[in-house]
Amino acid sequence: MADTNVYGEALQKAQDELAQIEARREVLLKVIANLSELAGEEMWELTPPPGYEPKGLTAEIRKILGLTMNHLNAVQIRDALIQRGFTAFKNPKNLLICVHTVLDRIQKELDVIQRDEKAAYKMKVAKNPAAGFLLGNLGINPTEIAAFVDNMRKAEQAAANQIASFSEAVNKLARESALPELNSRYTPGTVISDVKKK
Repeated sequence: MADTNVYGEALQKAQDELAQIEARREVLLKVIANLSELAGEEMWELTPPPGYEPKGLTAEIRKILGLTMNHLNAVQIRDALIQRGFTAFKNPKNLLICVHTVLDRIQKELDVIQRDEKAAYKMKVAKNPAAGFLLGNLGINPTEIAAFVDNMRKAEQAAANQIASFSEAVNKLARESALPELNSRYTPGTVISDVKKK
C-alpha cells in the first residue's frame, strides 16, 4: 500500500509540474506573437507610398535598410526592391547578384549579423537618424528586440521539450506503477483524483 501512495504522489507531482510548464509555454507563445508583431517581420514598413519612383540601386538598398527594423538577408532585400517597384532588372537572379555587390560596397555603413547561416543587414543606427532618435528616446534597441524574440523562441522550444519529457515520464510512471486503474485510464493532463473517481 505504501508503494501505491509513493507512486500516486510522484505522479501527482509530475502532473502538477507539467501543468505549470504548459501554462508557462502558453505565456511564452503569446509574448513571442506580440513581439514578432512589434518587430514588424512582415516588412510592411518597406511598402512605398503610391506613385513612388525608385532611385538608383544603391540608394534604394540604403533606403530599405534604413527603414527596416529587422536585419534582412540579400534575398529579402531583393524582394523589397521588387515590392518597391524597382524594375531595372528583368531577371531576379541578376538583381540578387547586384544586391550582393552593393552590400559588399556599403558594408561599413551596415550592421551585419548571421541569421540562419546567412548574413543579414540593417543600417547602423547612426546612419538611420530617424530610427535612432525614436528608438533612442524610447530606450529601445531594435537589435535587442530581435535578440529578445529569438531568446523567447528558444525558451518556448525548451518549454515544449520539457513538456514532452514530463509527459513521457508521467506515462512511464503510470505504466510502471502498481495502480492498475491508472494504467488503463491515464491520459496526459488527467489528475489522479479524477482517475480514482471513474
